[in-house]
Amino acid sequence: MRVLPHFTLTTSILAAVTAVLLAVQVPGVAFEIAGQRNAIIRAAEDEAQAAIDMLEAVHVQSMLNRGRTEDGDPAIETLNGTMAQFSAVTRNVELWVFMGPKVVSYQLANGESEVERPVDAVDGEVVASGAPLSRFADDRFRLSRPVVLGKGHASDQKCAGCHAGLMGMRPGEVIGGYSAAVDLTAALQQWRAGILGRVAWAALTLSLTLAAIYLLLRLFALRPLRRLAAATERLAGGDTQVALDFAQGGDAIGTMARSLRTFRDGLIAKRRLEAEKAVVDNELQFLSSHDAMTGLANRAQFHARGEEALGTMDAEGACVAVLCVDVDHFKFINDTMGHGAGDRILQTVAERLRKAAGGTGLAARFGGDEFAVLITHRPDREAVELVCRQIVEAFAERVEIDGRAFSVTVSVGVALAPWDGGSVDELLRHADMALYQTKSEGRNGFRFYSREISASIEERRQLESDLHEAFAAGCLELHYQPLVDVDSNAIVGVEALMRWNHPERGWVSPAVFIPIAETCGLIVPMGKWLLETACAQAALWPGVTLAVNVSPAQFRDGDFARFVGETLESTGLAPSRLELEITEGMLLDESHKPLETLQALKAHGVRIAMDDFGTGYSSLGYLRSFPFDKIKIDRSFVGILETDPNAAAIVRSVVALGRSLGMVTTAEGVETREQLAFLADERCDQAQGYYLARPQDPLRLTALLGTWPSRRAPGSLGANGATALHLQAAG
Repeated sequence: MRVLPHFTLTTSILAAVTAVLLAVQVPGVAFEIAGQRNAIIRAAEDEAQAAIDMLEAVHVQSMLNRGRTEDGDPAIETLNGTMAQFSAVTRNVELWVFMGPKVVSYQLANGESEVERPVDAVDGEVVASGAPLSRFADDRFRLSRPVVLGKGHASDQKCAGCHAGLMGMRPGEVIGGYSAAVDLTAALQQWRAGILGRVAWAALTLSLTLAAIYLLLRLFALRPLRRLAAATERLAGGDTQVALDFAQGGDAIGTMARSLRTFRDGLIAKRRLEAEKAVVDNELQFLSSHDAMTGLANRAQFHARGEEALGTMDAEGACVAVLCVDVDHFKFINDTMGHGAGDRILQTVAERLRKAAGGTGLAARFGGDEFAVLITHRPDREAVELVCRQIVEAFAERVEIDGRAFSVTVSVGVALAPWDGGSVDELLRHADMALYQTKSEGRNGFRFYSREISASIEERRQLESDLHEAFAAGCLELHYQPLVDVDSNAIVGVEALMRWNHPERGWVSPAVFIPIAETCGLIVPMGKWLLETACAQAALWPGVTLAVNVSPAQFRDGDFARFVGETLESTGLAPSRLELEITEGMLLDESHKPLETLQALKAHGVRIAMDDFGTGYSSLGYLRSFPFDKIKIDRSFVGILETDPNAAAIVRSVVALGRSLGMVTTAEGVETREQLAFLADERCDQAQGYYLARPQDPLRLTALLGTWPSRRAPGSLGANGATALHLQAAG
């Protein structure tokens, strides 16, 4: 927008004002001039009417006094003289009388010299219509009024008899009429001269008004208006740093300035929204191809880059490698430490993967702890293997979160093109199979895909399907392993253990099917079934406590404590006889409020045992903070008591710790006479293991409880006693 210069702006304003004034003045002057003309015509009409009235009065009197109808009648001469005198006096008014056709015919027939025919067209129209007529033309006003037999003065008997008898006229016919012609030449000349003066006066008034407005504009209005115009020009050019300090006025300029300020603020807001939209668009563009949490590529970008690499693979003569990477035990980490800590671990994993992949690799996150790496332009398997080692070794350094260091490892599965597949989806599927193989072999490593791995994965999937069917069909079993009092040799409790006798594979190890149940979502319903079944069975064994392992998924269930209470009530098992075993990792996730869950369980009267003590993160702190009744020493320490002095020292310390805290200590995995003797010497409360008794089905355990050796004498645990105990348990 271009701002008008001062002169042009002033001219524009004056032109607008002139147009307004002309719109007001011109019609006013025109109406005034037309009114003057109409007044002249109305005055002429009044004058003509008065003259005709006078003429009619004189004529009527003359006719009434008339003695004959021939020429030379004194009445007629009087009338003619009167009209001549009136015309001479008024000068501009001419009067005459005209006769209708029958009167004219009568005059002609009688040879009268004064025949009074209609003078002009106005008289002729009046004779024809019998109605008065006025007309203004050629600066002359004409008025004619008819005399109709039987109307007005023509209704006099003398007049009617004369015209009817002599001229054969009937009532309603025009006898004649009176005419007047008013000459308006002088009056209209004077009127026309006045028009010029009136226009000149209007022009002078307009000029003076415009001059006054111009001075006012120069002195008052144009300065803020020029500022407003300049501000408008700057805003039109995109400059929003415009000061509008004159927007406070209450006049029109202030109103326009405020409107301009509103426009400026709207422009500023629009630019801010556009900038924010650009940021959001960039973020959306980034998120469409990247993972929001880690900033790595997402599945869509990984797939597109992979297909592109596969398309150029043959031309460049290099292989393409797809790596599937999972964080080992991430579910346990996430469940125990909380999702916040889990997210930070995922971010750390992403950063280390990005560095390990290098400039030629693309690291991506598909979701959860599922990562993938695309390696292109690698010449052979050995080069890909080197990258895999770099990825695994990148996690040798522990991850620190909130001042605590955690050991995090990853498992990697690798598929190579063109040997293991020709598409990204196929390579991902085979790399995922190799990843499962890595996990089954102990994690924290990598494996390349092979047909043997594919068969192994298929076998695992078949086993998962069989487990679903077995649980639905009620084919799972519970076995119970005795817990023996070390001092008295009495069976004081049993631990419920789940077993699966596969119709084709035979007995499947819990180490195989329990992890499958955890990953496929069966662990919670299986755990509920175990608790209900075991409590019902233990109610039949008086004086024996029941130990049940609780999975992390069960413990996180908000209804777990209520379910335990309902189970105890429905089975009739005394709450003090139920012992729930939990691991230290379940206590790490504060988001699920583990202390509240433990307190709710204790409110039911249930005993709580810390399982696998010593293998977690900060066991001593948990013993102090949570309401535990028992400590179970992990079998990893008990199994090496005879060969590792450090393990023996740890077991000795744990037993002493439990004694000082008033907690029962139970040693798991007792396999030899020497291990049992060590525990007896250290005054461990309970022992559990194959040396004492293997897990039994309910029927055999019932028999075992009835035949278990009576209390041995103190100090009688020798070779013969141990052998007798072992044989009895085995029998």
